[in-house]
Amino acid sequence: GGVPGARQRRHKAEGGFPPDGRRRHVVCGGLSGGGPRKPTDGDVDDAQPAWSPDGRETAFVSNRTKERQRNTVADIHVVGVDGGATRRVTDEVGSYGNPAWSPDGATIACYCVAKAMGSSAKNVNVFTFPSKGGAECDLTNG
Repeated sequence: GGVPGARQRRHKAEGGFPPDGRRRHVVCGGLSGGGPRKPTDGDVDDAQPAWSPDGRETAFVSNRTKERQRNTVADIHVVGVDGGATRRVTDEVGSYGNPAWSPDGATIACYCVAKAMGSSAKNVNVFTFPSKGGAECDLTNG
């Protein structure tokens, strides 16, 4: 039901996204000069970047599911700062946010609503995921 794309337009208007259809992506700039690099691209919005401890990768939040126009999934993804393949470390079901790397770069912690359901945030837990992908650990419920 509803008008296709209406929720996306509303979400973008409420969330500070550009209303003209442009997408938000991760942009990196080096301290030693050179132009900015954009390691993420495409018809998706990327937000909440967090640098890995070694500075080679960034974790970020994005809905890259096939049904992204109809759901509120928000996954944690990782990409090298020079671009390349993006890897998803969460499950394409929940709503995850505010990624933070462990000091050794092996783990990413984030908050999670286990099943994305609109804008309501019920039962928010803290999870960790291996940064290379793998099973999660729910720190809130053990």
